[in-house]
This record gives sequence, C-alpha cells and structure tokens, in this order.
Amino acid sequence: MLTLRLNELSVDAGSTMKRGRRRRRTTTITTTTTTVPKNIITARSYQNSNLDGCKRTNRKRRQGWESKNPPLFISSFAGKGGFASEDEEGKRRREQARDLVRNLLDASFLSSSSSNTNGCKLIPCDRPPSSLLTGSLELTYRERSVPDVENSFMHKCQLVSSASSSPPMARRFRCRKANKYIAHLFFQISKHSAEADIQLSRFDLFHGHVFKNEDVVGILFHAKEYCRFDENTFNVDLGYCQIESYVKYDPKQMEKRNIIWVASLQRGGGGGGGEGKDDELRYSMAVLDTSHYSELLFSGQSDFHTIYEGDFGNVLGDVFYFDALKNRKPQERVIVATSTNAKNRKKEGSFEI
Repeated sequence: MLTLRLNELSVDAGSTMKRGRRRRRTTTITTTTTTVPKNIITARSYQNSNLDGCKRTNRKRRQGWESKNPPLFISSFAGKGGFASEDEEGKRRREQARDLVRNLLDASFLSSSSSNTNGCKLIPCDRPPSSLLTGSLELTYRERSVPDVENSFMHKCQLVSSASSSPPMARRFRCRKANKYIAHLFFQISKHSAEADIQLSRFDLFHGHVFKNEDVVGILFHAKEYCRFDENTFNVDLGYCQIESYVKYDPKQMEKRNIIWVASLQRGGGGGGGEGKDDELRYSMAVLDTSHYSELLFSGQSDFHTIYEGDFGNVLGDVFYFDALKNRKPQERVIVATSTNAKNRKKEGSFEI
C-alpha cells in the first residue's frame, strides 16, 4: 500500500482574503501499485522464443512465403552465355579448355613440387564450402543497388550490367560462407600475383565469371580490366570506366591476367590442398599464362589476352568484389549479377575486355 499526501491550499473568499490569511487543508489519497515483470525480447530471442504461438506462427509464415517465392539461383539470371559457338575454332578452344581443367584437377599435377607447371602458376586457396560445389548457387531474395565504387557514378561508369533493372541491381549468395569464400579468392589472387602486379580495384581485378560443366564448377577471373589510355602503348578507348585509370598496359603482365578456380566432387583421391579430409573433393586455382595457352585466346582478343569463360562450360553468372568499400566486411563487398555475353559486351559508353 502506498499513501500519498497532497497539500491543497483553500482560500476564504471573504475577510480571510483581505487579511491575507490562508487555511491549509490536507487530503489523503490511498492507491495500490502492482509490479509487472517485463519480458525483453530481442530480434534473435523472438525468433527462438517459446512464447505462445510465436515459433509456430513464424514457421508457418516462412513456409507460406517461401511457397509463393521459390528459391533464386544464379542460373536464373544468366544471360545467353553457355558454351562457345560450334565452329571449328570454338570446338578447338573447348577441347583445350577441358584438357586444362582436367590437368588442374589431377592429383599428380596438384602435388607437383613446382608451383609453375605448364604455363600454370598455382595459387593456394582454402577448401570451398559445399554450397559452391552444387552449381545451383542459391541467391538472396533481397536486391541491392550497386554501390558507387571509386567515383564510378561520377564518370557514368556501369561496372555491373543488369538486364532486369536500371539502375542495376544485384544480389549475394544466400550462403554466407560462399560470399566469404569468394572474397577469400580475390584476396589470394592479389597476394600471390607479384609478377602480374594485380591490384583489387575497379580498374584491375574486381570480377569473375562463374561456369559449370557436368560435375565441375569454376570461376574465371579477369584482371587488368581497364588499362590506362596511352597513344603509344594502349591506344584503345574502353569507355567511361577507363577514365582516371592508373593501370599501365604491360604485355608481359597482360599475359597473366586470366586466373581460374575450379572444383569438382568426384571419387579417386584428394588434391588441391584437401589434405585427405575429403578424398572426393578436388579444387585448384592458378594463373594462366597466355603465352603458353595461346590456343585459348578468344577471337579478336589477342592483344587483350582474354580467355572466354564460355569455353569451360555453361556460364551461370558473374561475381564482383569491390575492395574499395572499406566500411563493409569482406563478404559484404561481394555482389552477384547477371552474366554478360562475351559476344555482346559493347554497351553505351562502356566496353569490357
């Protein structure tokens, strides 16, 4: 019981007011207070709480929402990529690409003492998550606008092409380990490519092309994307994205601008750093020297030393990594977008090599 005493002043309207006399009157009010315990529910505890119907209702809502919105995969947004054309040149490049992938996944090749074998310089990388080995590569439902990277918007540079929206929108992999692993691959390339001097920037290395061929999943990275315009060494206009580029054209470095990562689930031994943890898994990443693999160069791209990702398998899409976004975690700098057809790369004010 809580007792409150309130003092009220009552003034006599008659002679009391004239004499300035005031009479004090006391009023007593009795109240009852009850303490009610509060349940503080955070976002995480709400999802896992056992309150009446909370968990069951959330599950029903989630199941109902997913039934109306089927999972999104990177292949759902792929363009008209696929294998290279069926002409004689395309068949020849495809055979060379298959032999290269077969060698990269060969246990004896991976266990070779030399890190630079047959035009391939191996780059160490961690064991990939299982979500990257299926080839389905499920994406998030949420679309994100492509951020402004190194003043790209100011120069009207569109780094990520999107056929579904304008301005371009993109997603990430639904598996957080997959996003983190993609960032890891970009870091490893930059760390172990001293000869090519590859930097993580929108002018050098920032994207890769995802492909799949039967049980093999891979990513073909292209560095030295926008070299600086020079009338003597590189007299090629690459559009808006070339403006303010600091990447100097060097033929020797351009020969090593193609980096490939491949992985496969198959029986017959480990490899690629698996260390016997999973004998069915083989994976490898290597820098390809086009002076040795000149047969893989795409037609009309000999000066650019570009190897076409469609020769390795069906093109599923593109992955981007913007290292300049320092205010984000590495896995949050990864963006997944629609595949760009290599035969139709020229866009308004932009041309990718």
